[in-house]
Amino acid sequence: MRGKLVVGILALLAAVGHGGESEQIAILESEAGVAAQAAACRELREFGTAAAVPALAPLLERAELAHDARMALEAIPGSEASEALQQALARTEGLLRAGLLDSLGERREAAAVAAVADCLADQDLPVVTSAALALGKIGTEQAARQLEQAYGEAVGERRVAIGDGWLGAACQLFQQGRQEQAAAIYEHLARPEESRLLRQAALAGVVATAGDQRLARIREFLGSDDPLLRHAAAQHLPALELAELQAVTRDGAELPEAAQRVVLTAIRLRGEPALAPLAIQAVGSESPAIARAAIAAVAQLAGAAGLDVLLPLAKHSEPLADDAWQALAALRGPEVDSGLITALQTETQTEHQVRLIRTLDARDAAASVPALIRLATDSDGQVQVAAIGALSRMAREEHVPAAVELLLTLPRGGLRDAVEKGVMLALEPIPQADQRTAAVLAGVDLDADAQQIEFLPLLGRIGGDRALELVQTALEHPRAEMYEAGVRALANWPNARVVTQLERLAREARENHQRIWALRALIRVSTLPGELADPQKLELLARAMPLATRDEERVLAIQRAAAVRTVEALQFVRPYLEDDRLAEPASQTVVELAHHTELREAHADAFQSALRRVLQRTDDTDLANRARRYLDALDDSE
Repeated sequence: MRGKLVVGILALLAAVGHGGESEQIAILESEAGVAAQAAACRELREFGTAAAVPALAPLLERAELAHDARMALEAIPGSEASEALQQALARTEGLLRAGLLDSLGERREAAAVAAVADCLADQDLPVVTSAALALGKIGTEQAARQLEQAYGEAVGERRVAIGDGWLGAACQLFQQGRQEQAAAIYEHLARPEESRLLRQAALAGVVATAGDQRLARIREFLGSDDPLLRHAAAQHLPALELAELQAVTRDGAELPEAAQRVVLTAIRLRGEPALAPLAIQAVGSESPAIARAAIAAVAQLAGAAGLDVLLPLAKHSEPLADDAWQALAALRGPEVDSGLITALQTETQTEHQVRLIRTLDARDAAASVPALIRLATDSDGQVQVAAIGALSRMAREEHVPAAVELLLTLPRGGLRDAVEKGVMLALEPIPQADQRTAAVLAGVDLDADAQQIEFLPLLGRIGGDRALELVQTALEHPRAEMYEAGVRALANWPNARVVTQLERLAREARENHQRIWALRALIRVSTLPGELADPQKLELLARAMPLATRDEERVLAIQRAAAVRTVEALQFVRPYLEDDRLAEPASQTVVELAHHTELREAHADAFQSALRRVLQRTDDTDLANRARRYLDALDDSE
């Protein structure tokens, strides 16, 4: 009573604060339109009192306003609103009646049990469903008895709907401390002859209301051949106290296979290291399904202790090897990395070495990089490839000197490129290019031409003043290998700083292949974002085209023009639509430029002409569809 009084006072204060419950009531009682009356109902939902009930009650029978009126009455405290909702039940049907029942259920109106229960005999299934759910929410003993009686007489869908409400009543009774009454309902609905949906929910309730026998019931259900009983037990496993879970699962091997998998899944989800022994014990099961579930649990729980279990399985248990390797990658704790590194250093079989390397890579175990460098130096074949691939992703700044030494042992090719990229990634945290260069040169003898030749291309990837100084010296060197290393370095340059040198090399380099390297690099760096102004980019591309002796470079220049979002870029590319060898890449660039709406619309005539020509020249269906779409957009905007 005191709670209702407080709610009523708060509602009254809210009404005063809004300055107009009476104004909203007046709207409802006037000839105002539906929209205005609906808005008034919504206002009254926020601050309405019993005074608004007479104006709201008639609207419960008007389909266009019933929902808003019902929501307002549902929120208004006091018996007046409840009586209005109950009285409307007799004057409505179908969805209107179902809505009223929903509101009475939300209000938990114990006084409405009889009126709501009468609707359990309605011919309309949605009304029966709403009535049953409302009684379940009300959750008094009287409501439960009404549902029990109706359930005994119902069949088919009506029986399931009423049973669902009866389950709700059991839940309410349990929350109110009426455990015996709730347990009786759950036991009834859990009988084998009941519907599967009701039975599944009821079985969970049977366990929840078992009191001192709860653990025994869980154990009993886990050992059952009935999957619904096992599922009900499984629902409760994650919420058990650690000691309870250990007690329930202590003799897990005695449980049926399906139940053992349920238990192992539950302890895996709990993530309690104290449960690891249960999982470790189950790894030895003769059932592959149980062993796999146990391996997954070990990965989450066992930490370094899991190594002794998982490594032998990974190496020697063919049916479970992949599961064991995956679990090794997931094991938690820094000690795991140390254990895997030790295993790698003592392993002699190539297959196992490769799998250990991949596992360390998956764990991002940077501490393994020194061991990987040693393997990459001393091994070849699969082990070397795996080691270089892993260290290229995991190397850190402190590993750079050793990685540089490794580079000296590798011939040019894919493996060396991978190490170089790894060095670049490791150097990324160093802010200044010259500092990155110094980190590389710390392990290089600059007085030895051979080492300069080896490392100039890598320094070119870094850029900076010191690298450029060394490159310029190399380009003046009479030795062909040193000169070529300088050209490679400039061709690797990360920005447009060296466009002048690249253009000169594209014209004047000693060898044709060197001129091609320089030209391709010039085309690449000239259009990098933020490096040069758009006119400069296009000017460089225009100067590059006459230097090209192959279509490959001409195509590259045309494609890179798409990065310059100006009408001048369109004008640069447009003539190449007439060249049979270059029409396709030119079409692609025109369409890419047309993708940018503001550019396309600002120069509609130029793009319309170019796009129409693209449609005549391209053989690419998808590209033609895009061109047609952009052309249609331009036509529609005119």
